[in-house]
Amino acid sequence: ILDAEGDIILDADGGDLYFKDNGTTLMQLSANEIDISSGNLTLDVAGDIVLDADGGDLYFKDNDITLMQFSANEIDIPSGDFTLDVAGDINLDAAGHDISFMVGGTSYLAWSATGTLTMKSPADVDDVFTITVGVNGNVLMTTTDDAGENAHLRLHPDGDLKLTPETGIMYLYDEDNDDDYAKFTVGTHGDLTLETVDAAATAADLVLKADGDITLDAAGKQINFAFGGTTYALYDIN
Repeated sequence: ILDAEGDIILDADGGDLYFKDNGTTLMQLSANEIDISSGNLTLDVAGDIVLDADGGDLYFKDNDITLMQFSANEIDIPSGDFTLDVAGDINLDAAGHDISFMVGGTSYLAWSATGTLTMKSPADVDDVFTITVGVNGNVLMTTTDDAGENAHLRLHPDGDLKLTPETGIMYLYDEDNDDDYAKFTVGTHGDLTLETVDAAATAADLVLKADGDITLDAAGKQINFAFGGTTYALYDIN
């Protein structure tokens, strides 16, 4: 037992301090190194453990090979993969509102708390696909071709493609023209109304152009030709 009212100073001119048990070295303090010759080292404290490196870097090594480096606001894995394996959830909490997934310092996938998910093309980071969630949960999907107009949107399900709007209504617009549109309305029994709207005139024509035949097959055996809701011609095969 060392019990001193003042300081205890261990001053070894040889540069090493050894802690032994029955002649076996348990721990060696050498210059700026703590060496455990065998077994494990456990730090068990009732409070916090603080690692304060004025040089700005913390290194975790295996046999003098760096496995992980903490530098300022960065975790660096010099080689190999990095796996996060937890028994519960993984939460990413960014007070700056943005979370980016990067390769070689370039962001290819980013999420912002403003409600936008951005994905960039590996071939050209100026070609972008974004998904934005707005008020009431409305969603805007945007594709951008920086050099032209080839940012097509393709849906390729390994099965059917089903659109199930709650109202049964779908709209089709030309770019940013919110006044003129085509409207598809699906009713309770699967009836379909196709409506074209020209807000300023009556030029919202409907053209069917088939590279083959056009077949009208009415199970009800009637075909109506109407204007403004009024039937002017009726083909009835009953």
